[in-house]
Amino acid sequence: MAFDKKKLKAAMKKKGVSQARLAELLGKGERTVARWLSSKSRLKQDQIESICEVLAIAPEEIDEDWKGEVESSRKVAVGARITTSSSNGYYLLKQRYGVTQTQLIELAPLMFAILAKLALQRPEQRLVELHHAYEQADKPFSPMIDNYEQERLAAEIKVAATQDIFEPVPDPMIDISDLDQSDMPNLLCLLLRHLAEGTGIDLPREWGVGSRCPNSQGIDFDRMAISELTMGDDALNASIINGDVKLDQMDQHLELSELADERIVWLREKAEAANELRRLEKEKRRKEREAWLRANPKEAKKAAKERAEREERIKSLFKKLGIER
Repeated sequence: MAFDKKKLKAAMKKKGVSQARLAELLGKGERTVARWLSSKSRLKQDQIESICEVLAIAPEEIDEDWKGEVESSRKVAVGARITTSSSNGYYLLKQRYGVTQTQLIELAPLMFAILAKLALQRPEQRLVELHHAYEQADKPFSPMIDNYEQERLAAEIKVAATQDIFEPVPDPMIDISDLDQSDMPNLLCLLLRHLAEGTGIDLPREWGVGSRCPNSQGIDFDRMAISELTMGDDALNASIINGDVKLDQMDQHLELSELADERIVWLREKAEAANELRRLEKEKRRKEREAWLRANPKEAKKAAKERAEREERIKSLFKKLGIER
C-alpha cells in the first residue's frame, strides 16, 4: 500500500476540511484522527476507505496502489453516471442520517429486492382490503367508484402476474386510443407514491410517468435540510431539487452556520451558471429546429398535424373526466 498522507492533507485543504472537522465527519475523537495523520501511523484499508468516503474522493487519489488492494479483497469498485438530483440526495441523506454513498450503494440491492416484492404483492393485498371494506361498510360505496377501483386493481394484478414491476399499468377510464400506455405509472411508481404519503417527501404528479425506470430528478429528499442550506430561499431550494446545483462540489467548511452568507453566494453563482447554460442549450435547439423545418417542409407539416391531433385527443379525455386543464 502506497498511502500518501501529503496527498491526503492536500485533499483536505482543497475541500476546506480541517483535522477537527474530519474527526467530526468520521465520528472519531480529534486525538484519534491526529494519530491517523501522523507520519508514524500506518492506516488500515477500512480506515482509508472511511476517510475517502467522508471527503468524497477516490482512494486512488491518495494511494497509487489502491487498485490492487480492492481487487484482492471481496470488494469491487463501481462507477455510474447518475442525475445531479440523485447526487444531491446522497449528500442530504449523509447530512441527515450520517450514511455514506458507499453504504447506500451497498444496501441498494437489498432495498430494491424488498420494494420489488412489495410492488408485486400490493395489488392482491389491496383487493382483499377493498372487499373487507365493502363488508364492513355501513352503507354501500358508489358503484362507479367500486367498479373503477376493482378494474384498476384487476389491471395491477394482471401486470403483477408478469413479474415486471416496470410494466405500465393501464387506467380503466382511459382508452388506449386516447393516451399511450407509456404515459401510465408502473407498479414500482405506484408503491413508492404510497410509501411516500405522509413522509413529507412530495413526488411530482408526473414523476415516473413515461420512463421505464424512474429517477430522482426533481425529488425533494429533505425540505428542512435544503432550506437550512439556502436559508429558506425558494429559488435556491428549486435549484438544488432540480439538480442545477451540485452540493458535493461545495467546500465542506461552507456548511458551517457562521458562513451562511458565503454559502448563499456560492449557491447562487452555481444556480445562475446552470440557468445560463440551459438558456444557451435551449437557444441552440431552437435554431436547429428552425433549420430542420426549413429543410423539411413536408415532414414539418405532418408533425404539426400529428401534434394538433394528439392535443385534441388529450383535451377530449380531460373533458370526459371532468378535469379543467
